[in-house]
Amino acid sequence: MSVHEHEMTPGGQSDVPVRMPAGDVPARDAVRSDGPRDFGARVLTLDHVSRSYGDGDEVIHALHDTSLGVRAGSFVAVVGPSGSGKSTLLSIAGGLRTPSAGRVLLGDRPLSSAGERQRARMRLTGIGFVLQGANLVPFLTVLEQFRLVDRILHRDGRDRALALLDGLGVSALAGKYPEELSGGERQRVAIARAMYLKPPLILADEPTAALDSERAFDVVRILADEAHHNGRAVVMVTHDTRLLGSCDRVLTMRDGRILPEATA
Repeated sequence: MSVHEHEMTPGGQSDVPVRMPAGDVPARDAVRSDGPRDFGARVLTLDHVSRSYGDGDEVIHALHDTSLGVRAGSFVAVVGPSGSGKSTLLSIAGGLRTPSAGRVLLGDRPLSSAGERQRARMRLTGIGFVLQGANLVPFLTVLEQFRLVDRILHRDGRDRALALLDGLGVSALAGKYPEELSGGERQRVAIARAMYLKPPLILADEPTAALDSERAFDVVRILADEAHHNGRAVVMVTHDTRLLGSCDRVLTMRDGRILPEATA
């Protein structure tokens, strides 16, 4: 089967997949830490990316040859059964894992081939992560989670931190430690922290897994607003099909491949 790029554009435009060139893939502008201003600019590119690893004498193909483009202002959902490659795709897109083949670009900057130090900097300023576990620093209060980022970047964003916490209904918890929070509260704090630096790309892996229905829809609404009103590119892995109505595109994965949309 031939490999195509699945092109993600705001509002579901340009639905037809286009063939991805194996050479350079130009971005329309560089991605800045305060987010792209040009809706429709390419934010994330996966260029013939795959991931495999050895298990004894067997080679496991966690992700087959995949090309994908995500543009500013688009909210993309990735669905599929457990073990289909969703989390592998997301971790490679975010520079948490390197692909076995192919390359990942953040805007027009190479992410997958960058050195570890540079890749860490790109993750910090250019990508907001919301993982299945909240991944909060256990010995820092909620507000100190944000202050830690401020110290690294020599900035003061207290007002934005409090505004994000208030928008997610957890501003009253600013002085509490993660162990004092419920699972849902920890996840909401993690979501606020992911949006703190206004990254051009937000990657969310089951961001509503620990939330009740009301809060789950609130979180998806906030992610959709970040895409549609603030020009972020948002990719969300989810099992909750109730949340897909807010997404511009829905990709289905199976056996390490993105299915053609006509058969998804």
